[in-house]
Amino acid sequence: MDKSLKTNIITEEDLKYRELLSKRFETSYEPLYECYLGAQLKRTDVSLLFLNVINRQTPFKLNQDDSATNELGNEIWQKIDSFFKQWRTGSSQTWKYWINYVWMEFDNDETSPDNAIPNLFVSTAGGKIEDIEQIPKNMRAKHSLDVTNEALKYLVPGQLPAGIKNRLLDAFSFLPEGAHVGDVGIMFPRNPHQLKLVIRDIGVDHTAHYLNKLGLEKNYAETIVQFCKSCSDFYDMFRLSIDIGVESISTRVGIEFFVSEGLKFKEKWGLFLSCLVDNDLCVQDKKNAILQFMETENSDETLSHAKVVFMPGKSFEAKAYLYNLQD
Repeated sequence: MDKSLKTNIITEEDLKYRELLSKRFETSYEPLYECYLGAQLKRTDVSLLFLNVINRQTPFKLNQDDSATNELGNEIWQKIDSFFKQWRTGSSQTWKYWINYVWMEFDNDETSPDNAIPNLFVSTAGGKIEDIEQIPKNMRAKHSLDVTNEALKYLVPGQLPAGIKNRLLDAFSFLPEGAHVGDVGIMFPRNPHQLKLVIRDIGVDHTAHYLNKLGLEKNYAETIVQFCKSCSDFYDMFRLSIDIGVESISTRVGIEFFVSEGLKFKEKWGLFLSCLVDNDLCVQDKKNAILQFMETENSDETLSHAKVVFMPGKSFEAKAYLYNLQD
């Protein structure tokens, strides 16, 4: 690992946390580090990415000594195990094709990695960006809802709380034509009665109106859109992340920013990170560390995406997601 990255972003404690997590699984995975870029938070969370092609060859399996199987997390791990079994053996296109990957996000907080329970995210849009283009634009929202509902049967067995179910339907039905939900998250440790949706292909010009229809204030929605427009020259696409609770759609909104691979990949990320620095969302040392990390000759190690989290009346928060980082 790049020395500057270790010094400024990822600590020895973070690496130890990842190492202890890895001992809990006998199943192959790829790592993703969620790094907070501001000055106040120095925490780095860890995600483990599981691919469909691997899961269909090797059953998902916890280490037999894993303590979570015998403690409070037992019920949740049973749901996760049930989902992975269906994902491996399901014969429909939903399971064989559309759910292409799953990742577990572990919050690196006060919880011991031996007992940590993950937030679990399910991809619903196939393995490639062009996969969803097989579906007519006016059918994409319904298609992603069908895949989402199929996944939730195993992860949230039984009836969803009425409030969540109604707001979930609103979130899909209000989508503009062509937009769809690409990932659905179940926030097991944070709030099991909360879902996270990551919306793709919504377009910046439709975002404020969509958030308005979900109940967010107009001025707040416009603030989010204006930020996206202010740095639009430095990214190629974005995704909208929203939280659905029993009572309401949360005012906490995330925007995930992506840069397409190519000749200007590193240059664009440098400009985007500078935009974050200018907005006091990223400290200079962390920006420099990420750019230095991207100079590595290992093409499998990369900056996957960045995310800015908006909350009314509070400072925005920025994160970078480093993919397949080697210790």
